[in-house]
Amino acid sequence: MALGIADFDQVRRVVRERSGIVLAERDAQEIETRLLPVAKANGSPTPEAFIARLRTLPALAAQLVEAVAAHSGGFTVDSPASDMLSGTILPALIMRRQSCRRLRIWCPACGGGQEPYSLALLIRERFPELSSWDVVIHASDPSAAQIAKANAGRYSGVEVLSGLPTPVLLKHFANVGGAWEIKDSARTLVRFNAATLIADWPPLEQMDIIFIRNVLVYFGLRTKRAVMERVRSALTPDGYLFGGSADARELLDERFERMQDEQSGFYQSV
Repeated sequence: MALGIADFDQVRRVVRERSGIVLAERDAQEIETRLLPVAKANGSPTPEAFIARLRTLPALAAQLVEAVAAHSGGFTVDSPASDMLSGTILPALIMRRQSCRRLRIWCPACGGGQEPYSLALLIRERFPELSSWDVVIHASDPSAAQIAKANAGRYSGVEVLSGLPTPVLLKHFANVGGAWEIKDSARTLVRFNAATLIADWPPLEQMDIIFIRNVLVYFGLRTKRAVMERVRSALTPDGYLFGGSADARELLDERFERMQDEQSGFYQSV
C-alpha cells in the first residue's frame, strides 16, 4: 500500500527543499519501498512511523533524502554513447587539445560510480595515447552513501556483468572476497565528491564533456533552468553535453546542437 497523502506530502516537501527533486504522486509506492529499510534501521516499524519522527527529529531528513535520491546506473563500456564518444567526440577533442594535452570530464549525479568508471575504462582501453595526458573525470552525487560506494570501487558479480565485457572486467578488476574491485589503472582517473546540483558549488574547472543523463527530469522547471545555466557555464565553448532521452527538451535550445547520431544523446555547444 502506498503512503498516505499527508505522509507523502511531507516527504515531497523535505526532498524538494533539500535536493530540488520533485516527486510525483505515482512515486508514492516506490518511495514507501525505499523508506522501509531506513525506517527499520532507525527503530521505526513502518515508513509512516519514520515520517512522523521527522517532525520532532529533523536530523533524520538527511537519511530520507539519501533513500529517495539514491540511484545507480550500470556500467556502459559498450553502448551507443560509448561508440559516439570513442568514434567521434574524444578523437575530435584530442585533436583540438594537442597544445595543452588536458581533458576534463564531469559526471554529476554519478550514483555508485559506474558511469565515471565506465568512462575511465573506455579511455584506458581505446585511447592509450592519453596515458601521458592530464585527464581527470570529476564525479559527484548528493548521496554520501553512493559516494562512499564509488570511492570503494567494489561491485557485486551482478553489477559488473551488466555492461562490462569479460576481457575488460578481468583486466581492470580484481576479485576480492567475492566482490570485484576496480584497479588503479582506471581508478586514478576519477575524483569523487558529495555535492548536489542545486547547492552552492565549489569552483569548477572548465569541462570538455559533461554527462547529465536523465537527471533534469526529477527537477521542477525553475530548478532545471538554474541547473542548466550552471552546467553551461562549466562547459568549454567547444565542449559536449550528454543527456538521456528524458532530458531532451531541457537540452535543446539555440546554444546546443544535437550530434548526428540521435541514439547517442550527445549535444555540442555552438
